[in-house]
Parts: sequence; structure tokens; C-alpha cells
Amino acid sequence: MRSFSATFFKKIFPAAAFAFTPTSSVATLPITKECCDEMGVENDISSFVLPLGATVNMDGTAIYQCVAAIFLAKCVGIDLSLGQMITIVITATLASIGTAGTSGAGMIMLAMVLDAVGVPTAPWAVATPSKPLDGSPFGYPCVVKAPRDGSSVGVYLVKTPEAFASAVADAARIDREKFGG
Repeated sequence: MRSFSATFFKKIFPAAAFAFTPTSSVATLPITKECCDEMGVENDISSFVLPLGATVNMDGTAIYQCVAAIFLAKCVGIDLSLGQMITIVITATLASIGTAGTSGAGMIMLAMVLDAVGVPTAPWAVATPSKPLDGSPFGYPCVVKAPRDGSSVGVYLVKTPEAFASAVADAARIDREKFGG
């Protein structure tokens, strides 16, 4: 396992380092794809998995939107009901899937989440340029954004359709051994 992690991180480093600059998962795709090609990943696999992962894997953004919305509501003296908090979670989750993978798109998404529960957006607009590293409000940690594309790990582990079939067969065998199925 140690050789996997050392090899993987050495080869994916250009994409991880570049992720600090644009703060956009979509912007890192070309470099991530090049890194995966150098690792021997088949083009069909990386061309499908990497863009899909960049689009759907925005759960960190959804979590951030929920925390920021609740924090901002408290800042302006609004006590949110359980129903409003559930609305925040649903709105943030759906919006994170549909939000463009560009820098600053989360700002518009946050305004939409706040509006869904009646929290005024004007007070947080003043605090917007509070984070110099990527322009996100309220110190959204760019460390979370560094390994932007976790899909590259899966792509590396399953470089070919044969490797994927082998991984599925191994998982099925382990399942049968553990659970007698």
C-alpha cells in the first residue's frame, strides 16, 4: 500500500498543486487527465469518471453552504426551525450538483440557499472578500480543495476494464466469504 500511495501522490502532484490556483474542480480536469494518462489509465475510463466526479462530487460545497447559512442566520438574529434547516440541506445538496464548477459559483449558490429560508443576503455581501486565497466568504478552507478530484484515486486503481472486472470479482468473493452469499 505504501508504494501505491507514494506512486500515486507523486504522479498526481501537478494536478493537486494546480488546484490551489483556480479553486475550480472543472479547471483542474485537463491536468488531472494528463496525470492519469501518465499513470497508465485508459482514456475511456478517465474521460468518463473524472468529469463525472468533478460534477457530482461537490459534497464539500453542500456542507459548507449548510454551515454558512446557519451561521449567517445566527449572525442576523434569526433562529431557524428544523424545517428551515432541512430546507437548507436539501437546497444546498441540489444546488451543489447543479452549480457550475467555476470559482465563485458557490457565492451565488449561498445566496440561493439563504433566500430559500428567508435569511437576508445583504449582510454577508459585505464580508465576501474576507478570504484572500480564493475569494470565498468566511474562510472556506482551500486545504479541502487541494486534492480536488478524488475520482483520480478510483481511476488509478481501476486503470483498465479488466482491472475493474477483477476488482468487482474480488469484492464479490470477499462478500461471499464474509457473509456466505
